Amino acid sequence: MGNFEEKTLSAPGVEGEAPEPQTGQGKGVGYSVMAFRYGLGIMFSTMMTAMISTFWAVYLTGTAGLDTVLMASVLSITALVDTVSLPFLGAIMQKIRLFHGKYGMFRPWLVMGAVLCGLFFWMRFTDLGMTGLGQAVWFGVACFGYNLCFNLAYTAYNGVLPLLAPNPDNRIAYSATRNLLNSAGQFVFSLVAVSAVALFGQGNDVMGYSLFAVSIAALYVIAYTQLAAACKKADAINEAEEADKQGQEKKTDQYDASLWQMIRYTLCKPFVLFICAGMCRTAMYMIVNGLSAFYYTYVAGDASMLTVYLSSSTGLMILGSFIAPFVAKYIKGSRNLYALGVGIFTSCLLCAFLLGSNPVVLTALMCVGYVGWAFAHSCEIAYYSSVVDYSSLRAGRDLKPFMMMLFSLIPKLAITIGSTVLGFGLVAIGFDATAVTAEAASGLKFLFSGLPAAFGIACVVLTLFNPMNKKLSDQVARELAESEATKAA
Repeated sequence: MGNFEEKTLSAPGVEGEAPEPQTGQGKGVGYSVMAFRYGLGIMFSTMMTAMISTFWAVYLTGTAGLDTVLMASVLSITALVDTVSLPFLGAIMQKIRLFHGKYGMFRPWLVMGAVLCGLFFWMRFTDLGMTGLGQAVWFGVACFGYNLCFNLAYTAYNGVLPLLAPNPDNRIAYSATRNLLNSAGQFVFSLVAVSAVALFGQGNDVMGYSLFAVSIAALYVIAYTQLAAACKKADAINEAEEADKQGQEKKTDQYDASLWQMIRYTLCKPFVLFICAGMCRTAMYMIVNGLSAFYYTYVAGDASMLTVYLSSSTGLMILGSFIAPFVAKYIKGSRNLYALGVGIFTSCLLCAFLLGSNPVVLTALMCVGYVGWAFAHSCEIAYYSSVVDYSSLRAGRDLKPFMMMLFSLIPKLAITIGSTVLGFGLVAIGFDATAVTAEAASGLKFLFSGLPAAFGIACVVLTLFNPMNKKLSDQVARELAESEATKAA
């Protein structure tokens, strides 16, 4: 992107093999201190989202005493605004140069976004004693502000990954490290959450939630701030002279893209296939998670097995995340690892559906499948980073701010799809918790394993049709590095 002109991919190297891209920071494909520093950000942001998903609805209605109707209104409106606003936030982030670009493109968003996000997070768990509409407005503003700032900080967090790890193979190690620390964040939160609220509150739940929220927010801000310091050299805005339509020279930089360029080069085959596959993958996960308690309660008839399922699957996911970078070396790249991971999970779901008449057998198969799930989850952002690089190279502009914001669309849209399928699926099988028939029990087994497998098959097919394989990823990385080197010269 050195001359900021629209690019076409050059021919691959000898015998169709793209030359090795430059590695930049963090050589090799193993774990490193820098990868750990990167992963810390997701660890504490995961603790924030875990606190919201676990406690916020209970906090609003129980501790804060917000009316149930007002609570539902706050949750639905803010969720809708959060999803719809993402493309607009991405375009704004692409256009704005905070502090005139002195501190790079992403570092200011990392720090300022994290500080403001932490503040609004604390507000979400702070009751000022207001009632009625005033209380709803307070929590609505806190929720909206949190979503806005979280999206800005999280986009910056994703955006620095390809800067810290230009080598597509090395990105998988960074991505796997972040997934491991994501699991660590979930584990630590589940271990300390209830006791921490009690300890901070000393009998006062309002104070307990508020102080616990401050503690998590402080750790989150520290993690993002140290990451901003870590990528000081990597995150730089490079200015250059460019002739406009009238032939006049003007200053521009690698992120200076028009709205048309953002849309035109984002909506390419690799991006569309990735988003569709990602929604299928996340939807299948949401359906399995949403129905696990139903299956073990009404089909297996042993709710205690749910604990075995959850703990075993979590342990195997951690194992899968750890070995993912090493597996990727042998199957050539993040796209193939993504397809392999979803393929393993899907195969286990199909076997569980066809062979799992015994709940123990079904549980074992489902748990093994989570190794594959971890493969896919560990390389997802690395895979998407290559898609972003591809679009950026074609555009002659770095589209990370805009496209990394769109990455957050996947879980938001997938949750909607998964929830809809789940709700209508329960209706279709005639489920009634007070009188579960044999047909309903069989239907629950299908919804728990068979239906998610269909989403998994779709995901694997879409992924294998995606041209963003290792050969193309390495070629794009090499040409981006050559372009930057040409500009620097």
